[in-house]
Amino acid sequence: MSDPFAERIATIADRVGLDSKALADAILAIDAIFDPSLAANATFRAHVVAGLDGLLSNDPMGFVKQVCSGPTDARLKQPARSA
Repeated sequence: MSDPFAERIATIADRVGLDSKALADAILAIDAIFDPSLAANATFRAHVVAGLDGLLSNDPMGFVKQVCSGPTDARLKQPARSA
C-alpha cells in the first residue's frame, strides 16, 4: 500500500517541524484529503492537534499506549489542549 500524499506531508513536516498546531493547519489545508468544512471544524482541529501533540512528544509510544488503553468514546470526546 502506498500513500499518494506521503511525500507532500513529509515535505510539510520537514518545513514546519514539531509545532503541532502549524503542522495540523498545513495538513488540514490539503483539500484533497480533508473536506474544507471538516478542516474548519474547531472540535476536529483540536483532536488533530492533540493527537499530533502526543505523537510528537518525548514519549510517543506512551501516548499511543494511553490512547489504546482507554475506552473509544472517551478518546474521541476530550482532546488535550495544545501548548
